[in-house]
Amino acid sequence: MAKVKMVKKQTVNVETEPDVPKSKPVLVTKGPKKVAEPVTDKTSKFKGLASGLRVRDFQDKTLKDNTKTKFTDGRLAEIWNAEFPNAKQTGLKMVGVIRKLYNEGKHGKLLPAPEKPSVPYDAAGNKIVEK
Repeated sequence: MAKVKMVKKQTVNVETEPDVPKSKPVLVTKGPKKVAEPVTDKTSKFKGLASGLRVRDFQDKTLKDNTKTKFTDGRLAEIWNAEFPNAKQTGLKMVGVIRKLYNEGKHGKLLPAPEKPSVPYDAAGNKIVEK
């Protein structure tokens, strides 16, 4: 885990400069690892490390793009977990649940259901036919 040090951005004397707000402490990380930033609204806890998207928006985007990328459910779970390391980790079963909600238009802001439903793929990139 990266070392974290609290640093003040700017110190302001409120009595002599009333129009300038106090600055908040800023997290400074050392090393290559980043931490997902909390989102201030109540719809999502995190923004993605690379995408800057919220969890549901990122999941919807990767499911939509998966018609081209053809990732397995395991690979999708790895991608989601890497993008949101501080969020609850996604397993294979949950990928299927999220895909079902996505295809029904009940996941995130996606309404109505997508024109092309998301389907699972095997390691060779072939569609898996559900029985």
